[in-house]
Amino acid sequence: ALLAEGRFYSDLELTEKEIERMVMEASRAEYLANNKFKQPHASRGSSTSSGAEPSSSGA
Repeated sequence: ALLAEGRFYSDLELTEKEIERMVMEASRAEYLANNKFKQPHASRGSSTSSGAEPSSSGA
């Protein structure tokens, strides 16, 4: 049980950074979605930017 707890805390540090990155990506996706609603013709551009998202998240 102690080992699992220690592992949980060490994982918590990693997930904290991951959550931060997820929040940034989520806010960016929200921003893109808002732009898409405002400019329906720009959906093509937002789709290309979302396609480049995995590469940025992998960095």
